[in-house]
Amino acid sequence: MAARTDAFLGERYRRIVKRRGKLKALVAVARSILSSSGTCSPTPPPATEA
Repeated sequence: MAARTDAFLGERYRRIVKRRGKLKALVAVARSILSSSGTCSPTPPPATEA
């Protein structure tokens, strides 16, 4: 859905579709969303030994 609505991700999706196809473009956009959400989220708490 973000590939069709968000300007940056939509353009990325359309560029990749031309070269690679719909499925690979969708996966590429999903990876972009995951990597950007990972950089925005706070760091996880440190692991403690049990």
